[in-house]
Amino acid sequence: MAPLDGLRAVAVTAVVLFHTGASWMSGGFLGVSTFFTLSGFLITTLLLAEHRRSDTVSLTGFWRRRVRRLLPISAVTLVVVVALAPVAWSALQLDRLTGDVAAAGFYVANWRFLLTDSSYLDLFAAPSPVLHYWSLAIEEQFYVVFPLVAVWSLRRGGVTLLARVIAAGVVVSAALPLVFSMSPDRVYLGTDTRAAELLIGALLATVVAGRGFGTLRDAERRSTRRLGAAGPVALAVSLVAFVVVDRADSWLYGGGLAAFGFVSLVVVASAVAPPQVSPVARLLAFAPLVAIGRISYGIYVIHWPLFQVLTEQRTGLDPVTLNAVRIGLTLVLAVLSARLLEQPIRRGRVVPRRLVLVAVPVCAVAIAVLAVVVVRPLVQPASQITFGVEGSPPPVPVAESSSPPLAASAAGTVPTEPVRTLVVGGPATAALATSIDGWAAMFAPDLTVATEVTPCGATRAPIGVAFRTEQETCAGWVEAWTAALAAEQPEIVVLLLPLEHTTMPAWGDRVWREEAQAVVDLLTSTGATVLPVDTTPNPLDGFDAEIPIVLDAQGANAGLVEDLPVGGEAAAIGERLRAVAGAVAAPGANDADVPRVMVVGDSLASNLGLALEQWAQRTGSATVWNAAALGCGIAEGGRTTATPPHDVDADKCLAWRDGWAAGVAQFQPDIVLFLPSAWDLPGREVPGWGGVKAIGDATFDAWLVEQYQGAVDTWGAGGATVVAAGLPCTGDVWTGFAISGTGAFDNDRIAALDRLVAERLDGVSYVDLPAAVCPGGAYVADLGGIEGARPDGLHFSADAALWVADRLGPQVLAARPADGGTADAPTP
Repeated sequence: MAPLDGLRAVAVTAVVLFHTGASWMSGGFLGVSTFFTLSGFLITTLLLAEHRRSDTVSLTGFWRRRVRRLLPISAVTLVVVVALAPVAWSALQLDRLTGDVAAAGFYVANWRFLLTDSSYLDLFAAPSPVLHYWSLAIEEQFYVVFPLVAVWSLRRGGVTLLARVIAAGVVVSAALPLVFSMSPDRVYLGTDTRAAELLIGALLATVVAGRGFGTLRDAERRSTRRLGAAGPVALAVSLVAFVVVDRADSWLYGGGLAAFGFVSLVVVASAVAPPQVSPVARLLAFAPLVAIGRISYGIYVIHWPLFQVLTEQRTGLDPVTLNAVRIGLTLVLAVLSARLLEQPIRRGRVVPRRLVLVAVPVCAVAIAVLAVVVVRPLVQPASQITFGVEGSPPPVPVAESSSPPLAASAAGTVPTEPVRTLVVGGPATAALATSIDGWAAMFAPDLTVATEVTPCGATRAPIGVAFRTEQETCAGWVEAWTAALAAEQPEIVVLLLPLEHTTMPAWGDRVWREEAQAVVDLLTSTGATVLPVDTTPNPLDGFDAEIPIVLDAQGANAGLVEDLPVGGEAAAIGERLRAVAGAVAAPGANDADVPRVMVVGDSLASNLGLALEQWAQRTGSATVWNAAALGCGIAEGGRTTATPPHDVDADKCLAWRDGWAAGVAQFQPDIVLFLPSAWDLPGREVPGWGGVKAIGDATFDAWLVEQYQGAVDTWGAGGATVVAAGLPCTGDVWTGFAISGTGAFDNDRIAALDRLVAERLDGVSYVDLPAAVCPGGAYVADLGGIEGARPDGLHFSADAALWVADRLGPQVLAARPADGGTADAPTP
């Protein structure tokens, strides 16, 4: 039917625009949900129609039709993805590609991505070229199982029993995330949890086709008129959802996806209703929409890997032009695929009928073998990955390096003492990092080499969005590298590229440059020179390509190492490293008399702590240790009102709090600076309270003051001055945080927390940070002439954080009295 083709066009357009990174299509992923419901409706309609005609259903015939329809372009795309491996995919993508392609070929990609922690939330972090096959996998799994259930139900109780079975399936599938604790990715990618949307479409088919009238065209006039009125509303809700819903919205994973399935049900029903009573049917029958809908499957399969190949760096195009080229080429290829590949096979002119069913396993095995042959030689061997210990303090004393710039020393001069070197990278470069360490131990006694690679690299998202600190599956760059830099105090940092990152391709150079600046600032925080290394056979792309540029601008680039010889990578890097080490002067005497400042708090404290480290290095006025923990509050105990409830006592947070005393004893800070935490502001239920309470309630306030006072006493146990910088007001905070929607970012709550800290804690000096960044108590987007200073409404951009540090740092030092005691807390 033409209106259903038009609906396909709307759905695939939403998905494609979402994948361009268009900020105004943040809910475009829901187009897949629309496809699910439409598919459930169509295949159930086909099964019921066949059952009405012959009183039976040919399962093999059904499956043959599905194979002819879906396999050709799917298999060809996988072959093309594998063929592009030597030239198009990064080391991180290559590392997973063989398994990803095999899983896609066998239609189990969704479970592959779940079991290997390839989060759909990390859609743009060195994504798999076949990541979009997760939805094809769910549909194919449904196509295998559901017809069996349908045939069984029809034989025993007809359409009525089938409808009851389907309804029960909808309830069970939708209830799974509510009954069991599931991560958003588990809900989003699970066949069982997404089956509700397919079954909702199937349920509609039992109401429509199962009554014997095939479509709603023969239904009674009153019902169709009601449907005609409801259809435009449902379609409008769908279109608005494509624009305003965000993938991080927690309601989606507590039944929201199934609820959207019912919205799609009304749209589908309206599409098959008589056009004279259904404006939706008339609208969706618009010829251009119908034409796009008829090639929508090809568009969906082709567009994602094509988008990964055509990037700004490879094409030199601006985002708007690039996306126009991407979409145009996708349409061209989809049309060619439909005419030259899909339609001939679907009509039986290419593959004999008897061979159709065996084509799936044969193609899957062939593609998997091809991937092994082509991709495996390009993948670096796996190696044990060392995990950074979050919060490890630097040795005492810690001061900035006195080494002069690289250009100031004669090349080839061997320092009198070994040059401290740190090799950092991500999971794909773990083996190479270990090899460099081994090479240095054998051939470069003038170097002391430490390595720090992360098991994933995507815990940090673009500055333009937020720090992705709520995924506790592994340590990311900031956590692991900060600790390693503090512990090793390197003079040279070898940076193995590419890094896994969550930048969206459409965001372009500005966001990539900001993120590259943040990485460079982190790695040069000890005064180190950075030696960037391209570990791939291809030019650096996107975010990674910006890092050498930023290093050049800061005068910290030892020169990009690229075109590594196969099998001799470690030696080539080592020789270059030894040359760089010869140009680094022997370290001079460090000034250990400057105050030592320990920064404690959550991701906002870490955000400013990193800037304070750079401020201290630049001014020489302090030694700063950023000991903040991302995603952790100061208080512990109880459960919050977040959905799902945020575990305030996650292992990493408990370990961080338990490590305060040891950190203070080892670092011996003169000042401990802490920021009150928004993670302490959601409503919370603590045993004995008899319900949920929040700040402003006397019981909650007393409990929170007790929690904070205990922390203050720990921080100050060694004689340090404890300084609180008030928590600044917030703007329109990104919705992806676990505590979004709990009131944690409400400015009245924030102000109440600041008052408690300033007025009721003993032994604390108070610095009024909100006065500097929230003039007049109001949130402002720009600070000190810096536009977009707080891009996610909470954290500071790299430049804005440095602006804040220039003002906050002197106030923190001034809060320490000359005798080292605690200054009187000023009135906020």
